[in-house]
Amino acid sequence: GAPAAGLPHSRVYDFLETEDGALWFGTYAGLSRWRDGAWSHWGRDEGVREPVFALAPGDSGGVWLGHRGGGMARIRADDRLDYADGPDGDPPVWDLERDARGWLWVATHDGLHLFNGRAWSHLGLRQGLPAERLWPLAVTRDQVYAGTSGAGLAVLDLPALEVPPPIISFTSPAFEGRNVLLRWRPW
Repeated sequence: GAPAAGLPHSRVYDFLETEDGALWFGTYAGLSRWRDGAWSHWGRDEGVREPVFALAPGDSGGVWLGHRGGGMARIRADDRLDYADGPDGDPPVWDLERDARGWLWVATHDGLHLFNGRAWSHLGLRQGLPAERLWPLAVTRDQVYAGTSGAGLAVLDLPALEVPPPIISFTSPAFEGRNVLLRWRPW
């Protein structure tokens, strides 16, 4: 049958197709996937907070999901639900996008959050955004576009984020009894 016939709720907030051809739907009743002619559903009984408002492709056929009421999770390739340690305070998630590097961009009501696979970063008013209430997002090869609530369009230039980490050189340590003196210099 057609995918729409098997959704557990008629209110669909977001949808996407992953590389494996699966169709994912974020709905008022949770998350649904149509793959190989069969439905899979993740709702309250499976541990998903409802509703699922935003989706982004995950790794190896999985998917990230965001809740407008706050919080994020992911369904891994083995269909395991994992509530992620997301942005501080689990803000309401309004949009999710992944860039070509696989970094996850998250539009919230307290700015733009970025997960690079290891750590979260936050961009807000102090970092130059014209507003912190963001939605929607569009990611291109070189830029992130974020719609704002009342301040137009924010455009982030991705090459400007490519700041290499500092190089630090250390001298040989000097030992005095139980004390160690270590000198270092950043380059």
